[in-house]
Amino acid sequence: MRRLGLAVLGIGALIVSFSGGGEIGFSVDSVNGIEHVSAGTSIRAIAATFIILIAYLVALDPEPQEKAGPPASTSRRAVGWFLDFLLSLAAISALVALLPLASEALATGHFQWQFERDSINTMDWVLSLVGIALVFGGMAVYWGLPPARGGQTIGQAVLGLRVVSTTAQPITLRTSLLRGLLQPFAPLLWLAHFFSSRRVYFHDDLAHVQVITTRPSRRAA
Repeated sequence: MRRLGLAVLGIGALIVSFSGGGEIGFSVDSVNGIEHVSAGTSIRAIAATFIILIAYLVALDPEPQEKAGPPASTSRRAVGWFLDFLLSLAAISALVALLPLASEALATGHFQWQFERDSINTMDWVLSLVGIALVFGGMAVYWGLPPARGGQTIGQAVLGLRVVSTTAQPITLRTSLLRGLLQPFAPLLWLAHFFSSRRVYFHDDLAHVQVITTRPSRRAA
């Protein structure tokens, strides 16, 4: 029931977030002298963020009634990662977009949930760099906190995955956050796994962890 509930919350949050239309996030680009700045979020996206946060807190709580299984396959990990990537990106982007929206509101005197313009100023570049740092930092926390707490991300809980230590020492927050920082590049790291002589995943090996499958333990009658 826990897995089903988290799946409903996670998928429901994504539907709520992207069903309203409009941009979610912040972009600054200049190509061939053509400058463009846009940013946007919505009440729907903010509401979806709170749904994702609730689901994340539930998954973060360790589940004592689960038994450890064999190492997880790359395909199973990929499905869980894809769900986690969408959820974390949707939630973080919706919140990060509030920075340029607030800055634009101060400059124009009125707030709007979406804006576009064809000129770039210094503050746009500053906010762009800050936004990128917040996105990667937020993803590092999203993926890094659960292993250190003995819990799971939403995708891991739905797919029945758990990150465990490969040593006698518990997983530290520092190494877990470092691994979390590499998670946006996980597909590339999985490809590298197939060319590794030791058949290990670089980010797992770096943090001295492995991803295993889990299954609910049967209660005695």
